[in-house]
Amino acid sequence: MSSLFASGNHRASIALLCGTAALLAACAGTDPGGDAAGGDSAASGSGAVGGGDAVGGGGAVGGGGAVGGGGAAGGGDAADPCHDPSAHTVSSELDLSLPAYGPRPDDELTPALGSDGTNYLLVWVDSPSGDDGVRDLLAARVAPDGAVIDTEPLVVGAGPGDEGVPAVTFDGTNYVVVWADDTGFYGPPNALSDIRAARISPDGVVLDPGGVVVSSAEQPDSWPIAVSIGATTVVAWAAEGDGIRFARLSLSGEVLDPGGVPVGSGPVNGRPALATDGEGALIAWEDGDVRAARVTTGGAVLDPGGVPVATGGGWQPVAAFDGERYWIVWNGDAVRAARVTTDGAVLDPEGISVHEGPTAELDNVVAAFDGEDLLVLWTTPHPIERANAVDVRATRVSRAGDVLDPDGALVASGSPTYHEVALAAGPGGAFAAWMQGGLSAPWDVFGVALHGATPGALPAPVAVAPADQSAPTVAFDGRSYVAAWSDSRTVTRSIRASRVSPSGALLDPAGILIADTPWSDVQPLAAFDGQNTVIVWEAFDCCGATALHAARLSPEGVLLDAAPIALPLRTNLDFEVDMALASDGHGVLVAVVDELGEIELVRVDQAGDAELLPASPAGITGRRVALGWSGASYLVTWAALDEEGALRGARVSQSGEWLDAAGFRISGEGAVVAPAALAPRGAGSLVVWEAMDADGVGLYRAEVGADGTVSPPGGALLAAVAGAAAGEPSVASSGARAVAVWQDDGGADLDVRGAELPSGGAASEVFAVSAEPGREASPRVSTCGPSSAFVTYTRSTSARTSDVRGRLFGQR
Repeated sequence: MSSLFASGNHRASIALLCGTAALLAACAGTDPGGDAAGGDSAASGSGAVGGGDAVGGGGAVGGGGAVGGGGAAGGGDAADPCHDPSAHTVSSELDLSLPAYGPRPDDELTPALGSDGTNYLLVWVDSPSGDDGVRDLLAARVAPDGAVIDTEPLVVGAGPGDEGVPAVTFDGTNYVVVWADDTGFYGPPNALSDIRAARISPDGVVLDPGGVVVSSAEQPDSWPIAVSIGATTVVAWAAEGDGIRFARLSLSGEVLDPGGVPVGSGPVNGRPALATDGEGALIAWEDGDVRAARVTTGGAVLDPGGVPVATGGGWQPVAAFDGERYWIVWNGDAVRAARVTTDGAVLDPEGISVHEGPTAELDNVVAAFDGEDLLVLWTTPHPIERANAVDVRATRVSRAGDVLDPDGALVASGSPTYHEVALAAGPGGAFAAWMQGGLSAPWDVFGVALHGATPGALPAPVAVAPADQSAPTVAFDGRSYVAAWSDSRTVTRSIRASRVSPSGALLDPAGILIADTPWSDVQPLAAFDGQNTVIVWEAFDCCGATALHAARLSPEGVLLDAAPIALPLRTNLDFEVDMALASDGHGVLVAVVDELGEIELVRVDQAGDAELLPASPAGITGRRVALGWSGASYLVTWAALDEEGALRGARVSQSGEWLDAAGFRISGEGAVVAPAALAPRGAGSLVVWEAMDADGVGLYRAEVGADGTVSPPGGALLAAVAGAAAGEPSVASSGARAVAVWQDDGGADLDVRGAELPSGGAASEVFAVSAEPGREASPRVSTCGPSSAFVTYTRSTSARTSDVRGRLFGQR
């Protein structure tokens, strides 16, 4: 059986296949020499070569007969599983995974939570239009286990101004959401800032779109908070220059105290706190000291100006009621708490120490009563070995004031920033949410269900949109096509894969999780190593560090490496990594361009062991590296660093020896603008690349012989590429037949086009692979025998994300 194997960097895949007579016979379902693919003859091209695609299916892969043993690939039938005489047209589009959701693509800010006794309501500030100058208020219901009920968010408030700093309560009938409009990122208001409120039913209906005005005073109002006392909801806020005010709302949303009732005057720092004992409410705030005042459901203030709870300051206090007493928790020199009786007596004037030591953000302290204990969350710097990271921790405090988890249980860890933590408790437990991200990534809202102080699962996005899938790659493993991509459904981007049968059946509709490291996992490449599919990808952190990882996936869809294989390199890499991948049937070879333009080689054998090989000779430096196996040697191509930027190549032996110390020129005039794509052609290789010259952008083709000769010299034009976007070509071959695919500007959006590449330089037939409305990009192609090929690509969605899709097409 012959094989096609993929390689490329983050913008291209490359495929190579040895093309001897024995291999071509194997592609047709016979093996005149009887050599098993991956056997001793593979290096010379007389046996099949493992790589991105095993072609034909009837020969042996990995030795000993079929993949997995016993005859033909996938079982004992020696017939070609890829042969389909009717496969001469492009199939309908196949979605390569079930619908999945991940963080929204824009900033999600200042989350707030409330509970109706069954589910939670998460409210946050979003910019769904993509305009950073206008922020809207969105909401979603969350189940007790953290599952997001409203994957299409509810629109609470939207308009020309910014909506901000929301809070949520439940009045026994509906959720009540309060917020400040025309407010800044974290609440500083402008002169027109007002307080608004809207009711949302438990079944997710916004009853007051845009909200009703609670206060539209002459002074700016901001930082609202709300709590419900039976049929009455109390809304408190900070009135700039006028201290704390509150107003009551009826069940129908009527404002009973237009303009609000003053509680205390003077400067106020941040949001007030609010809790209820079922008969009245307690408002707490910070004005240099922490103060508290009781108010009645009739609108009376029992403690005008407030009574001192703690002196010496405290940042943004929060309040809760444990069934017997109020609790006020704040972050001063540490996380501290005090109990206050329903008649206003402060029981802990010195404060109860909840957490001693630094906290990551002064306003990241929240508290709620979970039915048994007071639950307190805060953020704290991670231990010194990861000093750039932050943890979220939680503890329980008994009614008697005993801290039950002295060091705090770990709720979330590893993000550079957690901010604006929110917490709500219901009869079945509690749920926490927060902002994380920033730096080079958007702010996202993640959350987790809590059982006491312990999370019930890993944190997951709760302000969600359809997950973004990018950078697809594809290989054939002798049984199935294996598509892999970078996916945004987890805390950081992960690598996922799905297998597709030669007939187009999706074998892994939920996707196989290949890797979800603490770093962002992106730009995967796949190749079949003679036994398993090897997937290699980049992983980068927030601050410039990049590593390369690999993992093996069996033909049965089993991940063989629980921990990713770390690829050794000589130098550090930055975010832009040029990387390529190919296989000789005994493992895979990875080519990487380092920061000096040198090409480093790493070999990963079939057991998953990685070895660093010699770097390229001094005369070989470049970018946009590509790689493939021709049956006798690897072919490496790159764009030169000189002014011409021409495509050059060099052969590399199976052991990693560079056979062309200075390399040779492949392209003619024009600078290479995207990595090349390679596939086997006879005893050599077919090379397709993209270049820009005086006539515009075009795809070119040439054949590189086993001795390094290029025919025709400088290449021949394959197709012009319309528009300014890079074509990102990919090519695959199965014996005499080769196909190329690329992205092309079809007018309003990008389309995927393809071409048959006959041997001998005959004219190519260009055809549409996918030209439906919408953006289709980053195509990658793999083949299964001479009559079938599979192309993966991304399709843009209405949520400004991408899905990975695929189509089968046969010989035309």
